[in-house]
Amino acid sequence: MYVFLALTLAAAAFGAPAPLPTNLLGVQTINNIQLPNPICISGECGGAFQAGVGGASPLATLWCVDSQEFVSLGQTYTANIVLLSDSTKMGDGTQVRYGNVTGNAGNTSQTDASPGNWDFDIHDAFNSYNTALSRYTLAAFLISQYTPTPQGPADTAQNEAIQRAVWRIMSNTNAHLAAQINTGLNLGGGDISTGVPANGNWVAYAEAQLHANPNLINLNGWAVVSGAYANGNLLNGANAIQTYLVQVAVPVPEPGFFALLALGVAGVVTKARRRK
Repeated sequence: MYVFLALTLAAAAFGAPAPLPTNLLGVQTINNIQLPNPICISGECGGAFQAGVGGASPLATLWCVDSQEFVSLGQTYTANIVLLSDSTKMGDGTQVRYGNVTGNAGNTSQTDASPGNWDFDIHDAFNSYNTALSRYTLAAFLISQYTPTPQGPADTAQNEAIQRAVWRIMSNTNAHLAAQINTGLNLGGGDISTGVPANGNWVAYAEAQLHANPNLINLNGWAVVSGAYANGNLLNGANAIQTYLVQVAVPVPEPGFFALLALGVAGVVTKARRRK
């Protein structure tokens, strides 16, 4: 993520990521977002941002997935937050940032009528990574690979490579970004391989891991913070706001549920024994 000011400040104290309450979700729920405390990696202030979201406490952790929009530290703005599992909204560019971006790299047209293409192909024989949902899922997996510290992701070469891989996955030719697309990282510059366990680079590694186990990322546990949704559309152009991923609290069944489940299983076992 690029932050629209010179960054000479040190990282602020940063606690463990706090999942966002589910009552803050939905395109009709407009939340105030405050971004006071960055944890900067990659030299461009990507990484994690400790943010106030809708007055919830403790502060939530927003993860940078976007190098093509801007927000200022200390800025307060409005945003809607949509679960990755909400596939109907994930595919709609009016409600989730980049939701309508499709197709392979190579289409450089940027007209208002075009939702845009992904700048970089992910070489997948099944072509399953050309939707916004698949790209955000890859980004969520890569975020889970950061090496944490008590202050958030460490500013290491490995974490920098992971952040660049996230930016590369999400970079696109969306028409509304034509005047704001940055050079360098968006053009594929920078290391995306340092520290990768296998498969050559972090993008290929994420793809391979999710192919092997599509359930590595719980789509009910991650959401997209898109910026304001008003009058049937996300605000675009100069009013577009930085895009983030955030972890969401996944409801856990009450203890009574497990007790009833155990009782039911015990009853089935007892009945089966009596039949023998």
